[in-house]
Amino acid sequence: MKIRKAQIDDMKQISNIRPAIYKKMIASGLNQWDEKYPSDEILLDDINNSEMFVALIDDEIAGYITVNEDIPDEYKTVDLKFDAKLCVHRLSINPKFSRQGIGTKMMEYVHGHFKDMNYTAICLDTCEANLAALRLYDKLGYITRGYVNFPRRPQYRFPVMEIML
Repeated sequence: MKIRKAQIDDMKQISNIRPAIYKKMIASGLNQWDEKYPSDEILLDDINNSEMFVALIDDEIAGYITVNEDIPDEYKTVDLKFDAKLCVHRLSINPKFSRQGIGTKMMEYVHGHFKDMNYTAICLDTCEANLAALRLYDKLGYITRGYVNFPRRPQYRFPVMEIML
């Protein structure tokens, strides 16, 4: 598996993967994302801003993730312990590559890459009903600092977590 910055040419594959990701989420009882979030426009902005990374297996996108300094305003209600300057957004795994450790490898890559760039901490959130993501972040050592709500999905709480790199 190779991980690199996403490129404009990756957008077609990413756009084609999105419906399968939503379908898998719905099948598992999770209604966290939909056709409006994350939209192709949001994902294209991530690529254009050089904030998205893709994991490739045999030139096929196995997953993608966005990392930037955009900390949601909702996090202001949470007592983050570290000086997190980075936030992970939209970690997505192509269902074709489920249960192959892609999410773990991508997160480990992000940790190493940004530590090498002298960042000291990362924060993120996920839906409290997204048990797979919660297990992943727990395994990686993320600590839950509190919960937030987002207007787009008021029925869910989102644990906000952080890790020191």
